[in-house]
Amino acid sequence: MRRRSAVTAAVTAGALVLVASCAVPAAPAAPAPARGGGLVAFSGWVGDDTEQSLRTVDPGTGQVRTVAPGRPGDVSWSADGRRLVWIGFDGRTDGGSTLYSARPDGSDRRALMSGFDLRAVATGPDGSIAVARSAVQTDADCATRPPVPVAELVLLSPAGVVHSLGHVPVNTADLTFSPDGATLLWRAQAGDSCTGGDYEVFLTDLASGRTRQVAGDARRSGWASFSAGATTVVAARSDELGQDLVRIDVATATSQREVTPAFAEEFPVFSPDGTKLAMVRTPEAPAAPGEGVSFRPTGAPRVVVTDAGGRLLQDLGPAPVRVEHLVWAPDGTFLALDGFTSVSACEGCDYGSADPAVWRFPLDGGAPSLLTTAGGFDSADLVVQPTVPDAPALDRGARRLRP
Repeated sequence: MRRRSAVTAAVTAGALVLVASCAVPAAPAAPAPARGGGLVAFSGWVGDDTEQSLRTVDPGTGQVRTVAPGRPGDVSWSADGRRLVWIGFDGRTDGGSTLYSARPDGSDRRALMSGFDLRAVATGPDGSIAVARSAVQTDADCATRPPVPVAELVLLSPAGVVHSLGHVPVNTADLTFSPDGATLLWRAQAGDSCTGGDYEVFLTDLASGRTRQVAGDARRSGWASFSAGATTVVAARSDELGQDLVRIDVATATSQREVTPAFAEEFPVFSPDGTKLAMVRTPEAPAAPGEGVSFRPTGAPRVVVTDAGGRLLQDLGPAPVRVEHLVWAPDGTFLALDGFTSVSACEGCDYGSADPAVWRFPLDGGAPSLLTTAGGFDSADLVVQPTVPDAPALDRGARRLRP
């Protein structure tokens, strides 16, 4: 198996960025994916690559295709599954980045936004794109206390019109649309790239532009997922007290941690119909009285499906890698995860080798299958293509559907 040497792969939260030029040129509609769709997009290596690129893998055949060279920032599918949208860092001349879109095979590539530092993007159900952006920071020497770049959250319409949702902290990341497109969730850290601090969770109403900070236990949480009705968000929080889920009530912008002493819970994601949750659970021993740290694993992490309240429905088996992303296919038929297994070069070393992989977990009782070893540790994203049905056939010269 191909291995990559790694020196402590640290996952860093993205900082927000602003846009100077943006355009969505008119072009013929991309052909719809074949019935079943479901390409899995990820960042990873093939052959003798020296850096990750944006790629797709067909879960049916295992075929890997390159969409664009260069490690992407955020990656997202358009709501109709016809295009991929991502942040690229190739060809930058001023420290900025470019928002791209392309068909799944990499053709019809378009630059949608450039001239600023782009670090977070999400696509909405109506075809709009949310972008966290800031002015390019020319002086990044923290010893000189450089000025903090101005950052904002914007919506890019399908017609290429940019609408500002207001200023945000420069360290803004993890944009997530609600299924109905009415709300945008995002995380942000006060200060700048030179200062630390906890990430807070915010909810922006896209009709009014009103933003609310979530109160309660959502601080330091991530991996947010909306319920189908957009009334609830489930996120994960990891700290000195353990790894637990946090449930956010959208109407009140309040949150509560759900402590599970018997296991740690990570990477929660709602099923497309909102009735189930998938996550990674790790059995752990209860904390001793007065002990400040509760995470003491007693078994291997497992991929599980629960009902919306957390009651176990399916145990899909042990996670075959150290998980970095877990996603639910939009058609509800399988879960996909990526990550890596690592071997230290020596006892106590913080470097060694990593075997990246992307896996498919079917939900019909079938065995998990390895999709590709082209995945990358510290991968940018993992997203599954929405399924697009075949267009109805028309009788030639007629305006009625063919039976």
